[in-house]
Amino acid sequence: MQIKLLVLSLIITSICYAQHNQEFYRLKVPQDSALIANNQGLYAQEITNANAKAYYNLAQANWRTKNNAVALTMFTVIEQSELPFFNTDYTVGSDIAGDRTTKVYGYGSATINYKNKASIYLAKLHIEAGRFTKALSYLELAKNTYTTSFSCGTGSSAYGKTMNQLYALCYEGLNQPEKVIELLLPNAIKSRDNNEILARVLKAKYTRQQLKEIKELGLASIEFTLNDYPSTGTTIYNYGTSNAYKVESQHTTGKGTIELFGETLELPIPYLKDGLTATREDFVTVFKDSNLYYLLFEYWEVVLDD
Repeated sequence: MQIKLLVLSLIITSICYAQHNQEFYRLKVPQDSALIANNQGLYAQEITNANAKAYYNLAQANWRTKNNAVALTMFTVIEQSELPFFNTDYTVGSDIAGDRTTKVYGYGSATINYKNKASIYLAKLHIEAGRFTKALSYLELAKNTYTTSFSCGTGSSAYGKTMNQLYALCYEGLNQPEKVIELLLPNAIKSRDNNEILARVLKAKYTRQQLKEIKELGLASIEFTLNDYPSTGTTIYNYGTSNAYKVESQHTTGKGTIELFGETLELPIPYLKDGLTATREDFVTVFKDSNLYYLLFEYWEVVLDD
């Protein structure tokens, strides 16, 4: 007799997802304890343009040290403040020729403001407390009222990832799985960003058998078209050393798609060795190698023989 134990059983997983409590990562800064201890008087002072930056820094220190109630109060003061310091857009950057801005960003330039930052902190604090409707209201302020912009893809991508994460957590907390799926599914195969949230929602929505059927239908639906021109790639070996060298390769790839959860999703481009032409199996492989496939469709079964 064989007994199959599904280590990540759907029932247990669904219970865990339903009880999921989000706690955001805090970057530990050794100076925070001293900063808080040395600025106790700032809590009782009137906030002015002269001490506004110190007040914001103190709010951040309280966030990082998990003094959530204090951080919530301080960021709320910032978000509601009429001070010019908190209502001014600031440009930071380092890559623009001839720029004279503070070198604190590192990827082109960004236009930021403190109310945008405060609203995002407030959204996180309310998410951790399970107040998802309130968190959504602050996300809307950050997105539509206290806007920020980037001149490069790296900064824009990082900001977008954070906003998508916060929106998805709110939708999940409000039991709106379709909004999570609509937000995160389109890029889930080509990117790892926020796939844990999407997988939680999908595993709670579908049974294990349904997911198995969805996987098989998805695999059967994979289609691709080849490019009518070759692609050239360059691989650098021993990068950063005195022995670094380049190897050029040429191959023919294309565009692959898959039908998954009622949507047509684009598949990543397969990695091909020199001289090869992409096949359907290559696109099947990139799907099976994706983070989404791992999170949704790979189950560890232990087989015990009696």
